[in-house]
Order: sequence, then C-alpha cells, then structure tokens
Amino acid sequence: MGYGRYYYYNGDIYDGAWQNHVRHGLGTYTYGDSGGQWTGTWNNGIRVVESAVPDNDRVCSNASTHASAA
Repeated sequence: MGYGRYYYYNGDIYDGAWQNHVRHGLGTYTYGDSGGQWTGTWNNGIRVVESAVPDNDRVCSNASTHASAA
C-alpha cells in the first residue's frame, strides 16, 4: 500500500492511500467543478459509506409510534 495524489482530466483530485493502482484506505476526493470534498475510506476503488447513526437509533418519521398515552 502506498500514498499519492492523482489529478483527473476533469479537474478532480484524489489525495490518499492506494493499493494495486486503485484508491484503497483513507483519502480525500476533491471535485474540480465545485471544490467540494469527500474524505473517508476507500475499498478497492469504491467509497465506503458508513451510516453515522446505527439503525436502531434512527428517529422514526411517524411521530404517533412514539407518542405516550396521557
């Protein structure tokens, strides 16, 4: 595994860990058109998106299921 920066033809930039010539590990992807960034983990070139809230802690959108009897 190594570290490097890659400049894409469309202006995007990836700065982070590489393995076998693909993004793998921690890195930052910067979008050239907006300047927006995504920093996180990559696995074999694919972003690993993890939920910040565990499923059992998600807020229910149906308020009546959480209402208590008065």
